[in-house]
Amino acid sequence: LKYSSDPYDQGAFPDTHVTYYRYAFQWPADKKVRMRIQGQMPFGRYMTFNVYDRDTRTSLGSFPDSQIMSETGHHEPVKEGEKYSVWLTQQHDPLLRNQVVLPQRPGLIFEVWYRIYLPQKNELGGVGLPELEFYEENGMIPAPPSLPPLSAKSVGLKDFRKLPPRPTTEGDVYFYAAPGFGFYNNKDNQYLVSRLDFSKGKDFLLLSFKSPRFGRKGGALNPEVRYFSFCLG
Repeated sequence: LKYSSDPYDQGAFPDTHVTYYRYAFQWPADKKVRMRIQGQMPFGRYMTFNVYDRDTRTSLGSFPDSQIMSETGHHEPVKEGEKYSVWLTQQHDPLLRNQVVLPQRPGLIFEVWYRIYLPQKNELGGVGLPELEFYEENGMIPAPPSLPPLSAKSVGLKDFRKLPPRPTTEGDVYFYAAPGFGFYNNKDNQYLVSRLDFSKGKDFLLLSFKSPRFGRKGGALNPEVRYFSFCLG
């Protein structure tokens, strides 16, 4: 199974303090299959899995580390260095923990992105890459054939319409809430985006801000902010 950790070629505004890996697959048309992602929790600030529709580059589901439950029988999140399993399924299975149910539309290509924020020890967070296994009702099956290499998508004019306005004629810079759709958005993150203008003799921008303490999840304020960063793209 081939992984890619080179998102800089994809035009998706990557965070330079994050390690990215991804894998593309399709559900077989003739059988019910599930994917098991098995690995060790990396050492770092934050880890997450996101699954995308490859055509729209929009998140279909996610599993951040704080929601990956231990397999030891205790209903508590997996700790750094412990083993875990995350399942991608075509229909909900009440016997499985840590599962994301994905749509079954014919021809739909999925991308699974594995992100490690501020990894410690090395770029993988001191553990190996997760292993992927595919199962059907009768047991484990070989992995589906590898899909063609993931190529960079050209950025069309419709993508630029999602960007915020430029600074005002007076030089005021504003940040706008951005859902991130179409740019491999991390479903569990919130985004603010601003366009800058360094023309006409402007040499730098000074940002004065307070560190965030609360994030919004499911319409309610969540007091845990694990990670934030500024990225210049």
